[in-house]
Formats: sequence, C-alpha cells, structure tokens
Amino acid sequence: MANGIDLLDLRVSWNNKFWCSHTFGTVPLEQVLNDINTHLRNTPESKIVVMIKPDFNNRDSMEGKKEEMAELLMKYTSESFIIRYKTGNVVWYNVDTVP
Repeated sequence: MANGIDLLDLRVSWNNKFWCSHTFGTVPLEQVLNDINTHLRNTPESKIVVMIKPDFNNRDSMEGKKEEMAELLMKYTSESFIIRYKTGNVVWYNVDTVP
C-alpha cells in the first residue's frame, strides 16, 4: 500500500475464523483489515478498495457465514476504506455509495 496500491483482491475461507486463502489459509482476514485500517489512519489521503470473495477451493467453508462476514466488515466502514464482498450472485458493500 505504501507504493500506491489502492485495490486489493482477497480470497477468503472459514476455519474457526475468516482467513485470506489460496487453497489453504495464510493469514487471518481480520489482521489484514486491521493493517489496512492502520495504513489509512497514517495516510489519510489514501483510498483503498478491497474486493473479497470466497476462495474457490474452500467455497463450501463459507456457506452460512454471510452474517458473520458482514459483522466483521462493518467494523471497517469509512469513506476511505471501501469493501466489496461477493458470494454467489450477491454483492455487498460496507458503504451506502460507491464512488
């Protein structure tokens, strides 16, 4: 992000918590969201869009987790931190208007 990245495309899975994953969990999603939030606090001129969807190989682990995901993502609502979550045919944003 320090190099001007303003869009992140994350794949997630569930194993007792949400994980960023590519076939296997790598780092907790909440840790990544906290890191982004810290970056935004330190660089208020930044804008970050995060696109999140279930990791294809672990998509079954995400069944029934929509409310838990929404609850987690709403912790990070701000004008500078826009999150797009897609699961199946449903697309959800953490903000009312998307620029």
